[in-house]
Amino acid sequence: MKEAIKHGFDKFCIINSDVFVSDNFIKSVRLSLSDKPHSIIGGKIYYAPGYEYHKEKYGKDDLGKIIWYAGGSVDWANVYVKHRGVDEVDHGQYNKFETTDFITGCLIVFDKSVLDAVGYWDEKYFLYYEDADFCERAKKKEIKLYYDPSIVIWHKNAQSTEGSGSPIHKKYQKINRVRFGLKYAPLRTKLHLLKTYWSPS
Repeated sequence: MKEAIKHGFDKFCIINSDVFVSDNFIKSVRLSLSDKPHSIIGGKIYYAPGYEYHKEKYGKDDLGKIIWYAGGSVDWANVYVKHRGVDEVDHGQYNKFETTDFITGCLIVFDKSVLDAVGYWDEKYFLYYEDADFCERAKKKEIKLYYDPSIVIWHKNAQSTEGSGSPIHKKYQKINRVRFGLKYAPLRTKLHLLKTYWSPS
């Protein structure tokens, strides 16, 4: 983003490298940004076919229609970010443009006015929860978060960490959940996080 700003760019689409996009992706991103400037926008994300977490649950015709993210929230009692619709077959149940509480960094869209207000992502996280941190900081600046189902991608889940449940996946999820929770969670949750961090997982 810093390099892009040097070259005069003022609109940004942060997207994972392990994804592919719908045919109308760029048009949908541009329309959404034009309609909702000074906001953060996420889209509908499916598991890429063959990368579903519960492969045995689905029929052949369901592949490519299994939701990974369709809006999100933060469970502050336990400090987990939650994806709405995860592992559900898409039947149009999340086709409404609406506000949301959390947007995954797998696909996140905003303009330079958001960066001017919020600042850059916190690089201390390295992997996981950096998106949640960015969203919380934005909300403190009264910046709206939106889920736009017209923006669609397919995600090869957790490929940057050798797959979901891998040692590196668990390591950074655990470390950064604590980092995030100590920054934003209620006091009781912070104490619980510190206690459980040192216990075997």
